[in-house]
Amino acid sequence: LQEQQHDFQVVDTSQKVISLLPISNLFEMLRSKGINENSLYLLAIIPFLALSITILKQVVGLEAIGFYTPLITTLALLNIGIKTGFIIFLLLYLFSYASYKFITKLKLHYLAKNALIVSIFSLFAILFISILAYINIDQIEIINFAIFPLVVLITIVESFAKQIYSSGYKTGSHKVLSTFLLCVISYILAGGEINILEYRFAFVEIKNLLIYTPEINILFIVCILYLGKWKGLKLTEYYRIKKYNDNIEE
Repeated sequence: LQEQQHDFQVVDTSQKVISLLPISNLFEMLRSKGINENSLYLLAIIPFLALSITILKQVVGLEAIGFYTPLITTLALLNIGIKTGFIIFLLLYLFSYASYKFITKLKLHYLAKNALIVSIFSLFAILFISILAYINIDQIEIINFAIFPLVVLITIVESFAKQIYSSGYKTGSHKVLSTFLLCVISYILAGGEINILEYRFAFVEIKNLLIYTPEINILFIVCILYLGKWKGLKLTEYYRIKKYNDNIEE
């Protein structure tokens, strides 16, 4: 029209693609209202993480602490990254063992004991953040971004402490470390970024699929329902049986 010098008026420059997928339409509406991609991703990823954790625990046989602990830990890792998450997880592990061993000597009630553990670790977290801020002022923006995931991780310190104390240091530590291994696997499968030397690795295809075709979560829910009827042996149990049979044959 401009080339032919015709008069025209622009009515609407937006381009809207009507989708037959209802959840995708909801996500598109949320984007138009200003909800960022990362927030939508964290919502869409939960069924996938639930399925991953269920498979790793029920089919593979990894010994993790409950279901909520690895789920919330993986979500926190997706927020703050694997490197920072590993440091915080290591601090949680060390603090859990030391604090629970000391606090049990005080002979407090169960709820007061757990409240004291979480409260003390939160103070240590403040000290840790203060040191980071003092060393490098450029870390302030990262710290602001990571505060909520850090608070979430603080709430699971009681689970670690209880596991280590009730099962013994060796068995409890094994479960805590197995929990972190499960979280790392789920983190990678969910599209979390891994930095190895100068190389960056991430399954961005999974992230894009979940954001732009969230209906895939219906399939994940169906798979979870199927696993609810699972009666087969775990892979780790197959390994133990094979190892036992090999020892008998020898």
